[in-house]
Amino acid sequence: MKLQLFTKTFEKNEFSSILGKRRSNFWILLAVFLCSIGALEFSRSGTKYLKYKMEDPFINWIEIPQQQDFENFRRDVIQPEIQKRFSIGEIEANNFINENVAGENNKRFFTEGQTIAFDSRLLERILDKDNTIVKREAEIRDNDYGWIVTQELMERLGYKNPKDYPLYISRTESGVQEIIEQWHIPVISENNLDIPIPIIAVVRQLPDLLDFIAPKYYLDQKDDPVHPFVLPQHPEYFSDLKLSVEDTSNVISKIQSILDKQGINYDKYFEVEYDLRSLRPSYKIRITVYDSVISDINDASKAITDNIPDVYRVYDYFFDKGMESPTNYISFMFNDLSKVADFAKWAKDEYGIRVDMAQIEAKKNFETFNLLASVLCVAIIILSVMFVSIFLWFLIDAHFKAISKNLGTIMAFGLPNKTIIKIYRKVFLRMILYSLGAAIAALGIIELLFLLVGVTREGRMEFISLADWVVWLFIIIIPILTAIVVSATMKQKLKANPGDLIFERNN
Repeated sequence: MKLQLFTKTFEKNEFSSILGKRRSNFWILLAVFLCSIGALEFSRSGTKYLKYKMEDPFINWIEIPQQQDFENFRRDVIQPEIQKRFSIGEIEANNFINENVAGENNKRFFTEGQTIAFDSRLLERILDKDNTIVKREAEIRDNDYGWIVTQELMERLGYKNPKDYPLYISRTESGVQEIIEQWHIPVISENNLDIPIPIIAVVRQLPDLLDFIAPKYYLDQKDDPVHPFVLPQHPEYFSDLKLSVEDTSNVISKIQSILDKQGINYDKYFEVEYDLRSLRPSYKIRITVYDSVISDINDASKAITDNIPDVYRVYDYFFDKGMESPTNYISFMFNDLSKVADFAKWAKDEYGIRVDMAQIEAKKNFETFNLLASVLCVAIIILSVMFVSIFLWFLIDAHFKAISKNLGTIMAFGLPNKTIIKIYRKVFLRMILYSLGAAIAALGIIELLFLLVGVTREGRMEFISLADWVVWLFIIIIPILTAIVVSATMKQKLKANPGDLIFERNN
């Protein structure tokens, strides 16, 4: 009983002594663990972010514009053995698109876009929740002709708030002045017809700083000789008035009032159908018009859209099967970036196709940085472990020299070496665990604050994260290392007999 009381008192006094004056050793260890774990968390988060970016189709996507011997290259590159050889995950034949669109006060803007396959993996990445601001409910189909536009383009057009985004974007196309004047066709400016194109989604960014992307079906219809988007060619244009509204309450009566005022002869029964393929759920209203000239219908349509908010005039374009638009470029999505350089050499040697080396070097750099980040993590762990080991050894050595006489005395009174080693192991482990716990708590608070204020990479990657197995492996290693270092050091020190310790002959 007396021995237990002595060991507890001895352990308590030794713990206070080892903490140092004003707990200086505790603060040193706390600073070391804060820096080590914080640096490890940051580097691990950076490694995860690089891995995420390397797997991102935005990064793994390489575009090769049309060049010499392009058709033979295009034919051969889709062969399964070639795709396997260079780890090509997906191949698309796409086109560049340039369009003019209208914004506030009918101001026209030049935009750049490209086509994309409706089932593309890149499209999945573009429309994921981290990149999408708003999108329609319906999935994209192979006969979609809507656009996916950027938030920046919508702001240029005058729409700052997502709640104010229109359901359609106004693409402009030149028309014949005589027909425009004769039929009172609404124009954006001068002789530019307003061609409403449905918005599929508004996203934060698109590859290559594009303003919009559109399914291939859109371009095929635009290039078709039938010219589906040229409205006066549609028979329905002269007999139907189609409107899109988000809320039908009180709208029908207002439309009827305007049509009556304009003297339009129309069917009082309006066909109304729910439209899931618009940016927000809406309704399409089809009004059948009798014995009215197209100029009167256009005047009535303008009166409706000018006087009733959130009403759009739309058209069921007279789409043909669509011609196959000649390809401008081929896009490749690589599963393994290390194969890109070999692919570029093969394309040049076999077909004279040159791949932009800047793209290749940029992608290879991702692998290099990822390797460096991994090496940095290992270096941080090794250096931290070495520092803690050396710090503990010097601390034990200095403390042992200071109390060697006292240790010799209590050993002479019969206190076993195993008990002394056990006491010091508990003392040093207690100090280490206190320091580690304080460091983890501090970093946890910092991580929580980062999350609360939204300080993340692209909305998903934290700058620091305790939820990482490497970080916790390091945290677990430190106490185990402490127990080993303390036990080994004290065992070596206590090889001396009590007389040597009392008279300091062990030095």
